[in-house]
Amino acid sequence: MSRLIKIPVHILEAKISPSAKLLWIELSRVSSPKRPQVLANPNTMSEKMGLSVRTIRRLIRELVDAGLLIHRGYIEKRFKTYDLVWVPAKIITKSPLQELTPEVFDNWSKRFPCLDGLSGRPNLIQCVEQAMASPLRDKNADPKIWVETSLKNTARLWSEKYYAEKYNLNQRFGERLQRSFG
Repeated sequence: MSRLIKIPVHILEAKISPSAKLLWIELSRVSSPKRPQVLANPNTMSEKMGLSVRTIRRLIRELVDAGLLIHRGYIEKRFKTYDLVWVPAKIITKSPLQELTPEVFDNWSKRFPCLDGLSGRPNLIQCVEQAMASPLRDKNADPKIWVETSLKNTARLWSEKYYAEKYNLNQRFGERLQRSFG
């Protein structure tokens, strides 16, 4: 029975040695994009590839340094387990909002209670969506940091408006808020 392996382009174009590419291909025989876990035992790989154990360890280190193999842990405190990288990090099309877990939103709702959607204020979800859609957002920036900074600024503006209305302070705060969220 013949088994064909699709080799991703980022592996072929990677700046690694040809032997490391062959090791990645050998590891891909027991892996798939849905199940990237592999047990890269240097003794077994050296027998399969006809290379020394020391060379296999060097090649594994080369793949890890290149980001094509990710160390995940140990089995029986003896054998290292890895994840094979089938899709390069730059191409992963995961939505930035998917990285924001419910725990992150719970934390933000506690830290920014004024963003509750009451009395004309925006709610937390609206603020997060607005921050992610901002043309000023650097696409390579961590979305958590960007959104958190945006939430701090929004909460500060709404707090200033609240205290300005409560203590009849000058209307500058309210005007600035209107310009921001008009």
